[in-house]
Amino acid sequence: MTAFAWEPVWSGEGEAEAEIVAGRLRADRVRTRVVPGPGRLPSSYGSTVSNQTWIVVAHASQARAARAILERRDRRGVVHPEDFANPVAANWRQMKSAAPWILAAVLVAVTIALLRQL
Repeated sequence: MTAFAWEPVWSGEGEAEAEIVAGRLRADRVRTRVVPGPGRLPSSYGSTVSNQTWIVVAHASQARAARAILERRDRRGVVHPEDFANPVAANWRQMKSAAPWILAAVLVAVTIALLRQL
């Protein structure tokens, strides 16, 4: 039996969301697995604590294609190989994808403040 190399392609909160992302990739014939992220804490009931990080891994030969599929839909949560070597760059990439939402929130707040002064 041949051992396969797997690469993380997505990371996020919640097993259900990770399964949805993995299912999206499987629909495009990308081999994936959903695995718990580092630091998962077992609960006293034998399961794990919810709202912890979950990771979707893809077969190494399909990892680049998997990332491209995910980035076409939504960049949030996509993991790149350089993220492990440079976590600051990973955070910057995540922040850039949220920038339009942050800008919109600031504009709404400023508009409301100006309207209240009238």
